[in-house]
Parts: sequence; structure tokens; C-alpha cells
Amino acid sequence: MLIAWGAYKKRLSKDYSNVFYLEDRYSHAKCHNEIIKAKKIVVMGSTMDAFQTASSVRSYLDSIGYTKTEVVLIYEGNSEIKSNMGAMIGKTINKMMRDQNISVIENCKITHLVGDYKVEKIHFQMKSA
Repeated sequence: MLIAWGAYKKRLSKDYSNVFYLEDRYSHAKCHNEIIKAKKIVVMGSTMDAFQTASSVRSYLDSIGYTKTEVVLIYEGNSEIKSNMGAMIGKTINKMMRDQNISVIENCKITHLVGDYKVEKIHFQMKSA
């Protein structure tokens, strides 16, 4: 399952059944139902909302006993946190996310999504800092 977050709405080139854009309460409800079914959840975005979504999803899954569901936060460039609060705070928040059992993949660009009707693999390229 892929959750795309951001102030700038960038749609994928095609529709996938397991990709969601959080836009309103209906998309939120649909997302919630899919979160419970997913084995891996990728939150894409560098905003505070993306970080909060990843953290909230992990906390919620842990609270209902779904501790084996993998949660990944992936973003291109610097996070909003690092840009606004500095590199040390950015590193600290990323460490807190990892301590919460959320994988953080930063400063990378998604190059290709594999799958006809749902995202099955995400290919990305790490950018040099």
C-alpha cells in the first residue's frame, strides 16, 4: 500500500488500486480499511504530515497487534523538518522514526513503479547529499 502525501499534489502516471491520496474523509476511510489488510505500507512525502501519518499508522497498527506490518517513509530531497529546523533536528526525528520501527529512506527519487493494477515494487535511486 502506498500513501502519497504533500502540499504539492503530484499524481502518478496511472491509477493503482493500492495507492491512496489523502484528500478528504472518504479517502481517509478507504485508506484505513486498506491499512489493516496491508503487509507493507509506504508513506511518500517530506512534509510534517507525511511524518505524522507514518508515525500514526505505526502506532495504530501496534495498538491493534499488527506489529509485523512494515511501515516505510520515503522522500526526495530534504524533509520539511530538516529544511525548517536544521540538520540536527532532522536527524533526531529520523532516528525517532526508526526507533518507532519505521524505515526511513531519505534523499531518494522514485524512478519506476512495477505493477499493472497495483504497486508491487518501487524502484528508487539514492541521491548524493
